[in-house]
Amino acid sequence: MTSSVQGSKQRTPQEWWSRAGETLDPVDYNGRAALIACSATLAEQVVAVLRRAEVPAQVGQVRRISPNAQVLGVQAGKGEQELLVPLIPRATTLHAYRFADTSIDEPLPTPVHELTVPTGSDGWPDMHDLAQQLLPLLGVTPPKL
Repeated sequence: MTSSVQGSKQRTPQEWWSRAGETLDPVDYNGRAALIACSATLAEQVVAVLRRAEVPAQVGQVRRISPNAQVLGVQAGKGEQELLVPLIPRATTLHAYRFADTSIDEPLPTPVHELTVPTGSDGWPDMHDLAQQLLPLLGVTPPKL
């Protein structure tokens, strides 16, 4: 028996966004799953850049952003500098929170940083730029990546 994903190409955040109905409040299960997948793909891009800079980083916890929608984010850093940044597709203003291992339904605490992410040539926020902005917040001198 072969896996249904075996041999399939990895989808881009834009493809997942389209499957989510291009909304932050999908009406059905498939749309909600696609929204999570979209944010996961974005988080993987940021994590890859942070890891190249030798920053501990991973795709972080699922967080509720509306009654019907959840997204993943980036969890990066160590100790008191560990941050969680939920990645809301197409958003150019994102918030960083002190990481706390909490339930999906618990509200996020007050943000500790606001990040403005410029859009790339594709009209989507530039995840490489977001990673570069996170480095000094995590106590790392940004290398030229």
